[in-house]
Amino acid sequence: GLAHTTQHKSKIGIIFSYTFFFLGFTYALIGWIDAWYFGNGIYESCNLNWKGYHGGTGRFVLQEGDEERAASGYWVDVAAWAQFISFFVVVFPALDVLSAFPINAFILGNSMRDMMIMMTRNNKNDTRTTNQEANNCNHTDNNGNNNYNNDDDNTTLHSGDNEQPQLVVVPNKQMTIFYRAMAAIPPIIGAFFVRDLGIVTDYSGLTGLAIAFCFPPLLYIASDYKMKQHPSFCTRRTVYERFGSSSVVHAKIMLLFGLILIVYCFCLLTFGS
Repeated sequence: GLAHTTQHKSKIGIIFSYTFFFLGFTYALIGWIDAWYFGNGIYESCNLNWKGYHGGTGRFVLQEGDEERAASGYWVDVAAWAQFISFFVVVFPALDVLSAFPINAFILGNSMRDMMIMMTRNNKNDTRTTNQEANNCNHTDNNGNNNYNNDDDNTTLHSGDNEQPQLVVVPNKQMTIFYRAMAAIPPIIGAFFVRDLGIVTDYSGLTGLAIAFCFPPLLYIASDYKMKQHPSFCTRRTVYERFGSSSVVHAKIMLLFGLILIVYCFCLLTFGS
Protein backbone atom coordinates (compact mmCIF):
# COMPACT_ATOMS: atom_id res chain seq x y z
CA GLY A 1 0.00 0.00 0.00
CA LEU A 2 1.57 3.23 1.21
CA ALA A 3 4.91 1.56 1.83
CA HIS A 4 5.10 0.28 -1.74
CA THR A 5 5.93 3.72 -3.18
CA THR A 6 8.61 4.44 -0.57
CA GLN A 7 12.08 4.11 -2.04
CA HIS A 8 13.90 3.42 1.23
CA LYS A 9 11.82 0.79 2.98
CA SER A 10 14.09 0.86 6.02
CA LYS A 11 12.78 4.37 6.82
CA ILE A 12 9.11 3.46 6.66
CA GLY A 13 8.80 2.99 10.42
CA ILE A 14 10.21 6.45 11.11
CA ILE A 15 7.97 8.00 8.44
CA PHE A 16 4.82 6.52 9.93
CA SER A 17 5.87 7.46 13.45
CA TYR A 18 6.38 11.11 12.50
CA THR A 19 3.13 11.11 10.52
CA PHE A 20 1.06 9.76 13.41
CA PHE A 21 2.67 12.20 15.83
CA PHE A 22 2.06 15.19 13.55
CA LEU A 23 -1.58 14.26 12.89
CA GLY A 24 -2.25 13.60 16.57
CA PHE A 25 -0.69 16.90 17.59
CA THR A 26 -2.60 18.80 14.90
CA TYR A 27 -5.97 17.33 15.84
CA ALA A 28 -5.34 18.00 19.53
CA LEU A 29 -4.34 21.60 18.77
CA ILE A 30 -7.47 22.22 16.70
CA GLY A 31 -9.66 20.74 19.42
CA TRP A 32 -7.98 22.86 22.10
CA ILE A 33 -8.40 26.08 20.08
CA ASP A 34 -12.10 25.36 19.44
CA ALA A 35 -12.73 24.58 23.10
CA TRP A 36 -10.89 27.73 24.20
CA TYR A 37 -12.69 30.03 21.76
CA PHE A 38 -16.26 28.75 22.14
CA GLY A 39 -16.05 27.90 25.83
CA ASN A 40 -18.91 26.15 27.61
CA GLY A 41 -21.33 27.06 24.83
CA ILE A 42 -19.59 24.86 22.26
CA TYR A 43 -21.83 22.46 20.36
CA GLU A 44 -21.11 18.76 20.43
CA SER A 45 -20.88 18.87 16.64
CA CYS A 46 -18.23 21.52 16.18
CA ASN A 47 -19.45 22.60 12.75
CA LEU A 48 -22.68 23.95 14.26
CA ASN A 49 -20.69 26.66 16.03
CA TRP A 50 -20.36 28.41 12.66
CA LYS A 51 -24.11 28.67 12.20
CA GLY A 52 -24.10 32.29 13.37
CA TYR A 53 -20.82 33.28 11.71
CA HIS A 54 -21.01 36.80 10.26
CA GLY A 55 -17.35 37.67 9.60
CA GLY A 56 -17.56 41.05 11.29
CA THR A 57 -20.33 42.23 8.97
CA GLY A 58 -24.01 42.98 9.54
CA ARG A 59 -25.74 44.19 12.68
CA PHE A 60 -27.19 42.42 15.67
CA VAL A 61 -30.94 42.63 16.28
CA LEU A 62 -32.51 41.78 19.63
CA GLN A 63 -35.65 39.74 19.73
CA GLU A 64 -38.69 41.37 21.32
CA GLY A 65 -38.62 41.32 25.09
CA ASP A 66 -35.01 40.17 25.20
CA GLU A 67 -33.19 43.44 25.83
CA GLU A 68 -31.43 41.88 28.82
CA ARG A 69 -30.48 38.76 26.88
CA ALA A 70 -28.48 39.96 23.93
CA ALA A 71 -27.39 36.41 23.07
CA SER A 72 -30.94 35.55 21.98
CA GLY A 73 -30.87 37.99 19.09
CA TYR A 74 -29.80 37.42 15.50
CA TRP A 75 -27.64 39.02 12.81
CA VAL A 76 -29.00 40.79 9.75
CA ASP A 77 -27.40 42.33 6.64
CA VAL A 78 -24.54 39.82 6.82
CA ALA A 79 -22.20 39.83 3.82
CA ALA A 80 -22.80 37.14 1.21
CA TRP A 81 -19.29 35.70 1.55
CA ALA A 82 -19.77 35.28 5.32
CA GLN A 83 -23.11 33.55 4.77
CA PHE A 84 -21.46 31.21 2.28
CA ILE A 85 -18.68 30.32 4.72
CA SER A 86 -21.22 29.68 7.46
CA PHE A 87 -23.35 27.50 5.20
CA PHE A 88 -20.37 25.55 3.87
CA VAL A 89 -18.91 24.76 7.29
CA VAL A 90 -22.29 23.71 8.69
CA VAL A 91 -23.13 21.34 5.83
CA PHE A 92 -19.57 20.10 5.22
CA PRO A 93 -19.86 16.95 7.41
CA ALA A 94 -22.98 15.92 5.52
CA LEU A 95 -21.28 16.54 2.17
CA ASP A 96 -18.22 14.62 3.33
CA VAL A 97 -20.29 11.60 4.35
CA LEU A 98 -22.36 11.82 1.17
CA SER A 99 -19.24 11.70 -1.01
CA ALA A 100 -17.43 8.98 0.94
CA PHE A 101 -20.40 6.71 1.70
CA PRO A 102 -20.67 5.07 -1.76
CA ILE A 103 -16.93 4.32 -1.84
CA ASN A 104 -16.96 2.86 1.67
CA ALA A 105 -20.07 0.81 0.94
CA PHE A 106 -18.56 -0.59 -2.27
CA ILE A 107 -15.28 -1.51 -0.57
CA LEU A 108 -16.99 -3.09 2.44
CA GLY A 109 -19.41 -4.97 0.20
CA ASN A 110 -16.60 -6.31 -1.97
CA SER A 111 -14.63 -7.34 1.12
CA MET A 112 -17.64 -9.21 2.54
CA ARG A 113 -18.18 -10.91 -0.81
CA ASP A 114 -14.54 -11.97 -1.13
CA MET A 115 -14.51 -13.26 2.44
CA MET A 116 -17.57 -15.42 1.81
CA ILE A 117 -16.08 -16.66 -1.46
CA MET A 118 -12.91 -17.70 0.34
CA MET A 119 -14.87 -19.47 3.08
CA THR A 120 -17.04 -21.24 0.50
CA ARG A 121 -14.01 -22.31 -1.51
CA ASN A 122 -12.21 -23.68 1.53
CA ASN A 123 -15.29 -25.57 2.74
CA LYS A 124 -15.96 -27.13 -0.64
CA ASN A 125 -12.32 -28.08 -1.12
CA ASP A 126 -12.32 -29.77 2.28
CA THR A 127 -15.54 -31.71 1.74
CA ARG A 128 -14.94 -32.78 -1.86
CA THR A 129 -13.68 -36.37 -1.95
CA THR A 130 -10.63 -37.55 -3.84
CA ASN A 131 -12.72 -39.71 -6.15
CA GLN A 132 -14.92 -36.79 -7.13
CA GLU A 133 -11.86 -34.68 -7.84
CA ALA A 134 -10.37 -37.42 -9.98
CA ASN A 135 -13.56 -37.77 -11.99
CA ASN A 136 -13.86 -34.04 -12.48
CA CYS A 137 -10.25 -33.81 -13.62
CA ASN A 138 -10.82 -36.15 -16.56
CA HIS A 139 -11.84 -33.15 -18.66
CA THR A 140 -8.75 -31.54 -20.14
CA ASP A 141 -8.38 -28.42 -22.22
CA ASN A 142 -5.96 -27.60 -25.04
CA ASN A 143 -3.27 -26.56 -22.56
CA GLY A 144 -3.29 -29.87 -20.75
CA ASN A 145 -5.05 -28.45 -17.69
CA ASN A 146 -8.01 -30.14 -16.13
CA ASN A 147 -11.09 -27.96 -15.81
CA TYR A 148 -14.48 -28.71 -14.36
CA ASN A 149 -17.26 -26.15 -14.47
CA ASN A 150 -20.41 -26.19 -12.39
CA ASP A 151 -22.81 -23.46 -13.45
CA ASP A 152 -25.20 -24.11 -10.59
CA ASP A 153 -22.95 -22.84 -7.80
CA ASN A 154 -20.60 -20.64 -9.86
CA THR A 155 -17.61 -22.83 -9.03
CA THR A 156 -14.71 -23.95 -11.18
CA LEU A 157 -12.23 -26.74 -10.50
CA HIS A 158 -8.73 -26.12 -11.87
CA SER A 159 -5.67 -28.34 -11.77
CA GLY A 160 -2.53 -29.06 -13.73
CA ASP A 161 -0.88 -32.38 -14.47
CA ASN A 162 0.94 -32.57 -11.13
CA GLU A 163 -1.32 -30.41 -9.00
CA GLN A 164 -4.23 -31.11 -6.73
CA PRO A 165 -7.48 -29.66 -8.11
CA GLN A 166 -8.48 -26.38 -6.50
CA LEU A 167 -12.04 -25.13 -6.37
CA VAL A 168 -12.52 -21.50 -7.40
CA VAL A 169 -15.79 -19.67 -6.66
CA VAL A 170 -16.47 -17.08 -9.33
CA PRO A 171 -18.51 -14.06 -8.12
CA ASN A 172 -21.48 -13.05 -10.23
CA LYS A 173 -23.37 -9.78 -10.51
CA GLN A 174 -26.19 -10.82 -8.18
CA MET A 175 -23.71 -11.81 -5.47
CA THR A 176 -21.87 -8.50 -5.75
CA ILE A 177 -25.08 -6.45 -5.57
CA PHE A 178 -26.29 -8.45 -2.56
CA TYR A 179 -23.19 -7.83 -0.44
CA ARG A 180 -22.94 -4.18 -1.47
CA ALA A 181 -26.56 -3.74 -0.43
CA MET A 182 -25.80 -5.40 2.91
CA ALA A 183 -23.06 -2.84 3.46
CA ALA A 184 -25.05 0.20 2.31
CA ILE A 185 -28.63 -0.30 3.55
CA PRO A 186 -28.16 -0.66 7.36
CA PRO A 187 -26.53 2.79 7.80
CA ILE A 188 -29.34 4.39 5.80
CA ILE A 189 -31.97 2.72 8.00
CA GLY A 190 -30.10 3.81 11.12
CA ALA A 191 -30.06 7.41 9.89
CA PHE A 192 -33.87 7.50 10.05
CA PHE A 193 -33.80 6.76 13.78
CA VAL A 194 -30.69 8.67 14.91
CA ARG A 195 -30.59 12.22 13.58
CA ASP A 196 -28.28 13.75 16.18
CA LEU A 197 -24.91 14.09 14.49
CA GLY A 198 -23.17 14.37 17.84
CA ILE A 199 -24.33 10.90 18.88
CA VAL A 200 -23.32 9.45 15.53
CA THR A 201 -19.82 10.91 15.67
CA ASP A 202 -19.38 9.85 19.29
CA TYR A 203 -20.07 6.20 18.57
CA SER A 204 -18.36 6.20 15.17
CA GLY A 205 -15.25 7.43 16.97
CA LEU A 206 -15.04 3.98 18.54
CA THR A 207 -14.11 2.62 15.12
CA GLY A 208 -11.18 5.03 15.10
CA LEU A 209 -9.94 3.46 18.33
CA ALA A 210 -10.30 0.02 16.78
CA ILE A 211 -8.37 1.08 13.67
CA ALA A 212 -5.59 2.61 15.76
CA PHE A 213 -5.18 0.03 18.53
CA CYS A 214 -6.90 -3.23 17.51
CA PHE A 215 -6.50 -3.87 13.80
CA PRO A 216 -2.69 -3.40 13.59
CA PRO A 217 -1.92 -5.92 16.37
CA LEU A 218 -4.48 -8.34 14.94
CA LEU A 219 -2.78 -8.10 11.55
CA TYR A 220 0.60 -8.62 13.17
CA ILE A 221 -0.57 -11.69 15.11
CA ALA A 222 -2.25 -13.20 12.04
CA SER A 223 0.78 -12.47 9.84
CA ASP A 224 3.15 -13.95 12.41
CA TYR A 225 1.08 -17.12 12.59
CA LYS A 226 0.85 -17.36 8.80
CA MET A 227 4.57 -16.85 8.29
CA LYS A 228 5.45 -19.52 10.83
CA GLN A 229 3.44 -21.98 8.75
CA HIS A 230 5.54 -21.15 5.69
CA PRO A 231 8.45 -23.52 4.94
CA SER A 232 10.88 -20.65 4.40
CA PHE A 233 9.99 -18.86 7.65
CA CYS A 234 12.83 -16.75 9.01
CA THR A 235 12.97 -15.34 12.54
CA ARG A 236 14.93 -12.23 11.54
CA ARG A 237 13.31 -8.87 12.15
CA THR A 238 12.09 -6.80 9.22
CA VAL A 239 12.44 -3.09 8.53
CA TYR A 240 8.73 -2.59 9.22
CA GLU A 241 8.89 -3.55 12.88
CA ARG A 242 8.62 -0.81 15.48
CA PHE A 243 7.58 -0.58 19.10
CA GLY A 244 4.33 -2.46 19.53
CA SER A 245 4.97 -4.58 16.45
CA SER A 246 8.22 -6.29 17.37
CA SER A 247 6.74 -9.34 19.10
CA VAL A 248 3.46 -11.14 19.59
CA VAL A 249 3.53 -10.17 23.27
CA HIS A 250 3.65 -6.46 22.42
CA ALA A 251 0.88 -6.93 19.87
CA LYS A 252 -1.35 -8.68 22.41
CA ILE A 253 -0.74 -5.92 24.96
CA MET A 254 -1.67 -3.29 22.37
CA LEU A 255 -4.78 -5.27 21.40
CA LEU A 256 -5.85 -5.61 25.04
CA PHE A 257 -5.32 -1.89 25.60
CA GLY A 258 -7.48 -1.08 22.57
CA LEU A 259 -10.29 -3.39 23.67
CA ILE A 260 -10.32 -1.93 27.19
CA LEU A 261 -10.34 1.60 25.78
CA ILE A 262 -13.24 0.83 23.43
CA VAL A 263 -15.31 -0.81 26.19
CA TYR A 264 -14.61 2.08 28.56
CA CYS A 265 -15.58 4.74 26.00
CA PHE A 266 -18.68 2.79 24.99
CA CYS A 267 -19.86 2.56 28.60
CA LEU A 268 -19.06 6.24 29.11
CA LEU A 269 -21.16 7.22 26.08
CA THR A 270 -24.02 4.87 26.88
CA PHE A 271 -24.36 5.21 30.64
CA GLY A 272 -22.79 8.63 31.16
CA SER A 273 -19.91 9.74 33.33
